[in-house]
Amino acid sequence: MNRIRVTRRSKIGFGYNTKPTGNGTEIEETTQPDHTGTVRQVVKKIANDPHFQSLKGGTFYTTAWFVRSGRKWRRVSSDNWQTPIDLIHLSDFEDHIFLNLD
Repeated sequence: MNRIRVTRRSKIGFGYNTKPTGNGTEIEETTQPDHTGTVRQVVKKIANDPHFQSLKGGTFYTTAWFVRSGRKWRRVSSDNWQTPIDLIHLSDFEDHIFLNLD
């Protein structure tokens, strides 16, 4: 597992998926971002995404955060206790967090 330093200016992504697996009992894993940009830009894009905002009332879906590493999007591991959204809440004395990647 790799670890990456992420700042408020890092390119991040957020993705979601509602497609069932072949047997229909689970939802496929999210493999790529639907929204990209800095953390604040992505949060605004999520809030303004009518499809994602409509996923309520028993709709099953998966989500994942991604970080741009070189030319490749890398999925943030789900075992992190922090996510890119935590960058918004950093104090003025903190400018980064470390995230594990899948």
